[in-house]
Amino acid sequence: MVLEHLELGDFKAEYAILTGNPKRVEQLAKQFHEPVLVTDRRGLDTWHAKFAADDPRELFIVGTGIGSPSLAIVFEELAVSGVHSFIRVGTCGPLQDHVGVGDIAVPTGVVRDEGTTLAFIREGYPAVANHELLYALMQVKENVDHPIHIGVTHAKDSFYTQKPEFNLDQDAVRKHWKNMRNAGVLVTEMESSALYVLASLRRCRAMSVLVVASMDRKNPKTAHGLDVAAGVARDVFKIAAPYKVPSNYHFPRVDESLLDDLMEGKF
Repeated sequence: MVLEHLELGDFKAEYAILTGNPKRVEQLAKQFHEPVLVTDRRGLDTWHAKFAADDPRELFIVGTGIGSPSLAIVFEELAVSGVHSFIRVGTCGPLQDHVGVGDIAVPTGVVRDEGTTLAFIREGYPAVANHELLYALMQVKENVDHPIHIGVTHAKDSFYTQKPEFNLDQDAVRKHWKNMRNAGVLVTEMESSALYVLASLRRCRAMSVLVVASMDRKNPKTAHGLDVAAGVARDVFKIAAPYKVPSNYHFPRVDESLLDDLMEGKF
């Protein structure tokens, strides 16, 4: 089967860690055993690794680029290729005073303030994390000496229009973010709602582990937070319950030529 964007070759995996920044992919991959670069086609840097020397399960670590449209492409191609469990390790901006730079935020659910998921299902469909991964996270969290906030987060399509000075209706922008803060929304970023919605629709598992970043991308608190987040993602995958394919659902995998059929116009 030929994938439109990723070139995975003969590499296989059932787990994947996704991140927006392509420069972060190698850093995350080296948290695992025997990491190897698979491809950097279209700037979607993709690595392959094993969990540990004593755990031969395999995973991909992939840079998705910025935003939900790009993440959706990567997700669909990995899911068709056999990946069933996804964790996004990325950065976000704080909306609450008690959420500090370098802290970790894990969305239980995401405000769908983006347009990508509307191409898949109406806006009333929730963007929620997988319960098995969340359960594993709660166990991992007990042994992590780092602030981890768990709750509702926000995802958007446009980075700069969150700033009043970049928007025609500045009062509306200020009101929007005031409402988000008053509602207890922890942080904002640009990908997790698409990840959660697509994972639910495809009967995969997904969760995000987000690090609060400042405008100074070299802030050591952010770098340390990303190291912690990578370890959290690794440990969640290691102890999460084995994935079971739902008995009442069938989604084409790597041995079925879904994308080939799409390109040949059979649908």
